[in-house]
Amino acid sequence: MESTVTMPSPELFFDTMFAPQRAAAVKAAIDLDVFSAIANGARTVQEIAGRCQASERGIRILCDTLTISGFLTKSDGRYETTADTAMFLTKSSPAYLASAAEFLLSPEYLRHYDSLADTIRRGTVGPDANSVAPEHPIWIRFARAMMPMMMGAAHAIAEILGPAAAPIRVLDIAAGHGGFGIVIAQRNPEAEIVAIDWAPVLTVASENAKAMGVAARFRTLPGDALTIDYPTGFDVAILANFLHHFDRAACVGLLRKVAASLKIGGANCPLN
Repeated sequence: MESTVTMPSPELFFDTMFAPQRAAAVKAAIDLDVFSAIANGARTVQEIAGRCQASERGIRILCDTLTISGFLTKSDGRYETTADTAMFLTKSSPAYLASAAEFLLSPEYLRHYDSLADTIRRGTVGPDANSVAPEHPIWIRFARAMMPMMMGAAHAIAEILGPAAAPIRVLDIAAGHGGFGIVIAQRNPEAEIVAIDWAPVLTVASENAKAMGVAARFRTLPGDALTIDYPTGFDVAILANFLHHFDRAACVGLLRKVAASLKIGGANCPLN
């Protein structure tokens, strides 16, 4: 039997090196709303350029790039969205996720990767790059951009808690957009949510709670989640995408505060 020898290939290296260009092309398509234009009937370069108010040359190059990347298909000079882009990147879809690019490709977020080797040498980010510093503006951008991406997890948490049957008090720590508590409140008309985060971030969460019909049962507690005093008597505490920012000592101290805020038999939902 002959053995198959796999030859070394630089494909993975070059695929990774060109990832920023591909991401930039998708972000440009989102900014121009190319995917919605195509989904709504614009198929040719001329039609898409007219709908997006962009040059035909630029749209042709962009759409060909997106076709090569797998975001579009092309046949006889006409472009179509794929099932994935139609679902997640067209504004008419209830599963629209493109707002996440506003955070994931923001300069504030990407700057952490500019000198990653130096960060690894130190074992931590530099003092001027600490995104968990008090009132850091990056979390306002996070709250405004990332809620659609987190809705699947929010519904999963609500499923874990089970069907609405009785009053419940939920402490949402580092609440950000507020989506985790908001979904619980939507499912359970007896749920009361208390959201902790920096005051400017909680402004966004409150806007979302109002838009989703639960503002009357959504309260905010502004401050530093690590140092602020927590109320007590909660049935559930949620820590979503938070613990990984801190060392063991900080996490242990935080979890002790969380435990003290819960009723006997209360649930802690750390999602990282």
